[in-house]
Amino acid sequence: MPTILQSLPPNFWSVDVADVVSLLLTVGLFLVYFSMRNIQDEQNTIQRTQNRLMQRQTALMAANHQPRLTFDSHRGDDDTLKLSIDNSGEGPADNIHSQCVIYEQEFGGDGPQFKPGYQGAGTVVSSALNPMVRKPTTSMHDDKPPDMNKVGESTVEAGEMNILLDGVIKLKPFSGGSEPYDAPFSEVMQRLSREWNDVDHIAIDLFVFFTDVVGEEYGMHVESYSDIPLSMDLTFEEALERGSKHSRIGDPLTEDDAAAMIPLNPENMDFR
Repeated sequence: MPTILQSLPPNFWSVDVADVVSLLLTVGLFLVYFSMRNIQDEQNTIQRTQNRLMQRQTALMAANHQPRLTFDSHRGDDDTLKLSIDNSGEGPADNIHSQCVIYEQEFGGDGPQFKPGYQGAGTVVSSALNPMVRKPTTSMHDDKPPDMNKVGESTVEAGEMNILLDGVIKLKPFSGGSEPYDAPFSEVMQRLSREWNDVDHIAIDLFVFFTDVVGEEYGMHVESYSDIPLSMDLTFEEALERGSKHSRIGDPLTEDDAAAMIPLNPENMDFR
């Protein structure tokens, strides 16, 4: 009786060198892939850890370098807002902008009612972000020596007091079928006095926006005014003088609010 070894095919023990090489290459590629995958996983873990550390460092820097602004005084000069700002915080306030939000004012039995000027049919008014820059001196602080080195900048450093900034107040009027455009306060009032036929008085909110050292944006309410008679010759300065100080009426106008007000152009729409 033949043994088990004798019953095997004649070529059972013959091995092709090419098959061995192919097997070794396959095993080698698998080991390389497995090693590279482990390295990639380690790199991803290190990257996530670094990102968390950077986020913590950024948050710590922001917490230790936050600006704290207060407004010493403000006034209008034609269509320009003039501000005196104190920064009692631990970091600079940069990229300072102002915003003026317009409201239609109506008088009812329960007191004045305010409707945002950027809502409704016909001509509406959005708000622009107006750059504020440093000035050497103004009539608000005639006794303050001018600091010519920082004129034109939009930064108030930590600890700086009575810093004078100004910027032209602009608004964005538009109506159905037209795009918003930036125009000075008085120019927009001329248009509104012609097109807001049922409006006799308006109100305004004034806000200031700025960023800290890590780019975080902050907003502050400066002042609000109501009972402003709408007229063809109304400037921003006259609006503050003729109006009455009021508590904050509404919120600042965000980019989403502004985008929602822009009328759709049928030529840019594809409904197919």
